[in-house]
Amino acid sequence: MEGRVVGSDHVSTLHATDKLGVLYYDRGKLRKAEQMCQRALVGRKNDLVGTREN
Repeated sequence: MEGRVVGSDHVSTLHATDKLGVLYYDRGKLRKAEQMCQRALVGRKNDLVGTREN
């Protein structure tokens, strides 16, 4: 099985980042949870307006 590399702004990466944030939240690691969820939110907002942070 071959893998592929996607960027940090790819929808799959953003989804995984958000899920990781939820996992951190469930574990009580609130700072890390907020960081992950914010990263996913910024990426999704950039995708909606058609811009990317490099």
